[in-house]
Amino acid sequence: MKIHPLNDKILVKVAVKEKVTASGIVLPENNNERLYEGTVVEVGTNPDIAACGIKPGDYVIYAKGLNTPFKIDDVEHDIVSVYDLTGVGEED
Repeated sequence: MKIHPLNDKILVKVAVKEKVTASGIVLPENNNERLYEGTVVEVGTNPDIAACGIKPGDYVIYAKGLNTPFKIDDVEHDIVSVYDLTGVGEED
């Protein structure tokens, strides 16, 4: 499935925070915390997105409840508005 965000919307692949025990064991995905941040996959056409400098590959943070969640090939994604972003950076 291919999703194209419209207008001021941004398609984000949701980050998953892995929980690791003190002994180094990674807990299964269903026990992981759902984050409201991730990597930008694609952006809409609103000029405010470009004005903010947001582009695919950037890492963004947004508030809980201001997203539209769905899965693409069993991977969590969100669509969020550029106006609902609280932070942006580049992944290391």
